[in-house]
Amino acid sequence: MQRVARSPIAGLRVVAAAATIVVAVVVGVISGEDGGAFTLVLAGIPILAAAPVLVLTLRHHRAAAATYLAAIVVIAWGLVTGLGTGFYFLAPGVVLVIAALATVAGDEPRARTGAAPPRR
Repeated sequence: MQRVARSPIAGLRVVAAAATIVVAVVVGVISGEDGGAFTLVLAGIPILAAAPVLVLTLRHHRAAAATYLAAIVVIAWGLVTGLGTGFYFLAPGVVLVIAALATVAGDEPRARTGAAPPRR
């Protein structure tokens, strides 16, 4: 059985991206009747921001830049749509910020020492 996440930081990125996608789906379902076609935009932008984080993490690639970008997009989208159901995007946005900071902090010792990653 293959492990999904190799570290707690990768697990945090998966949880943050998955939480964003779950919130987007729930908001889309709730807003579907009232929002019409805008529901695709309302739910789609956070999904498009979080999906690369999830894909990169599950493929064991570096995802710091994607995580920062997703955090900025999700929080900005939560603030832009904050008077409505978009307010719910702020919680996964904060988790994405924490995941981005943890990703950079987790990569820092290797970058400072110049040590190569261990071989498999």
